[in-house]
Amino acid sequence: MRAVLNKEGENSAYSGWFNPADDPNNYAPLNVRDEIASIEHIMMYDDAASNWGHRDTIMNKQYTRGKYRIAYDNKRLALVQQFDEEICGLLYRSHRQCRQSEPARQTEISGCLK
Repeated sequence: MRAVLNKEGENSAYSGWFNPADDPNNYAPLNVRDEIASIEHIMMYDDAASNWGHRDTIMNKQYTRGKYRIAYDNKRLALVQQFDEEICGLLYRSHRQCRQSEPARQTEISGCLK
């Protein structure tokens, strides 16, 4: 018998053009790599406005898996980080043995906004 309990955390960020009333041509094209690096830097080192919640979620040692989902076009970027911990216990196996049988951490990057 196996019991699974998930604890989860999530960070999200958006950058670039977002107001449909504005003309998107008034916005400079985004450099996706630079924008992701900027978002990550802000979440880790300049997050006081969020009471350091983004950094705390990223650094939480309880989370054993993480997924990054990114959608973008040349004027906007949306990024979501999802973290979770799977606590699994088998009737005759320890938590450590269960942990070792889990798949490696994974990263997902997908999509473009249309």
